[in-house]
Amino acid sequence: MSNYVTYGELNEKNIKQLKLLNSAVLPARYSNQFYHNTLLDHDYHTNVAFYCKDVVVGAISYRKERPTNRNDLGIYRCYILTFSVLESYRREGIGSELLRKVLTYCREDEEIKEVYLHVQVSNDLAIEFYKKFGFQITETVKDYYKNIDVKDAYKLTRTLK
Repeated sequence: MSNYVTYGELNEKNIKQLKLLNSAVLPARYSNQFYHNTLLDHDYHTNVAFYCKDVVVGAISYRKERPTNRNDLGIYRCYILTFSVLESYRREGIGSELLRKVLTYCREDEEIKEVYLHVQVSNDLAIEFYKKFGFQITETVKDYYKNIDVKDAYKLTRTLK
């Protein structure tokens, strides 16, 4: 199957497929403003996995975050906003390739010192996946998610430089 998978960028032609993918895979719902930002804000990026060149089967959205206060000491971070792969396409290396693309982006930007994301505390498969890429649980965030059953999240972080 991996011979039929290609990777590209989010654009106006495939953003509706990204919305469908995220709603099918992720427990949280994202606003139209989120999708507007992923498409038009230059700090947001989305890598997309296509089956047979036009069907979106996976995607990862992320953004470069500027330091927000003096305690940040000028550290830029990359935050993974959403990450989804259709269940029937999992274990084909698609998720690994999408995450590698984010890590490559971060390594190429010398300002970015770490990558982080949030995962439901009950999502053992995702936690183990991220640990294989060097992420560590650095915080438990109570009530991170608002409208889903398991509200608590782990913050997973990987230091780059």
